[in-house]
Amino acid sequence: MNQQGSRKRTVALVLVAALAAIVLVGGFVFAVFRFLGDETNGLASDADETATPTVRVNSAPSPKTPGVAPSVQQMPTAPSASVPNVSALPGRGDLGLGIPITVPSCDGTGIVVIQSAVDPASYTQEISAALAANPGASYLRTDSSCPSLRQRSDAGNPIYAVYRPAGSTTQSICAAVDAAPVGSYGKWLDLTTDPTAIISC
Repeated sequence: MNQQGSRKRTVALVLVAALAAIVLVGGFVFAVFRFLGDETNGLASDADETATPTVRVNSAPSPKTPGVAPSVQQMPTAPSASVPNVSALPGRGDLGLGIPITVPSCDGTGIVVIQSAVDPASYTQEISAALAANPGASYLRTDSSCPSLRQRSDAGNPIYAVYRPAGSTTQSICAAVDAAPVGSYGKWLDLTTDPTAIISC
């Protein structure tokens, strides 16, 4: 009986010692793994701190270096059309003929007066006939034109005149008078000449 009890105690002690050894080994293994885990985390943290920061690169293209703009060659400007000395714009007193009344410029140009009409009852007939007989001629009303023309008739009526431009010299005006119908005469279109004066040829 004593031997059996001694064996049981021995077995129990062995089991207790084995359990204790297992516990110790398990604790040691746990401690090792925990230590290794801390070391790994520390290394990872150090690696994160020493990692090269990411640099954002602007993908937009850089603007081109401005250069000298090429010179632009302008086309030559077309010469302006010459402006006639006598205006062909309709003015006051238009008689409603196929040719509109004109308002000539008072710029010193000379004209040849071909026909004058002073009777209101025959303005249209006289001026129309004179224009038909002298192609290219124009007509005006003196009180709507230059003060160098007689403004009214002796009876106080407006004066209509059929005329042609004749240049700006006495010589050219006299040549135009010679080529015009009998009874034609030269006049200046300006602001100073006496309206009763006729160019002497």
